[in-house]
Formats: sequence, C-alpha cells, structure tokens
Amino acid sequence: MEKRDFTITAETGIHARPATILVQTASRYTSDVSLSYNGKSVNLKSIMGV
Repeated sequence: MEKRDFTITAETGIHARPATILVQTASRYTSDVSLSYNGKSVNLKSIMGV
C-alpha cells in the first residue's frame, strides 16, 4: 500500500470545482482513496463525502 499526505493551505478548504476534479481523478482507480481531516475520513470517490 502506498500512502501520500498532502496539505490544503487555503483557510476556506477545498472549493466545489477542485473537489469535483479530485473525485473524478480518484474514481479512475480501483484503489481505496480517502480524505482525512480532524480525525474524520471520507471516501474521496464520493462527492457527497468531500
């Protein structure tokens, strides 16, 4: 398993368009991709989670 950490530096977080691009990109892979913040984790392939 490969793990990579990225940091969002914008105080307002991820906006709708970049979030959509993240979900579309993650959906291309069969791997499990998650997004974590403050101890909560969501499926990055789900726009509702993001």
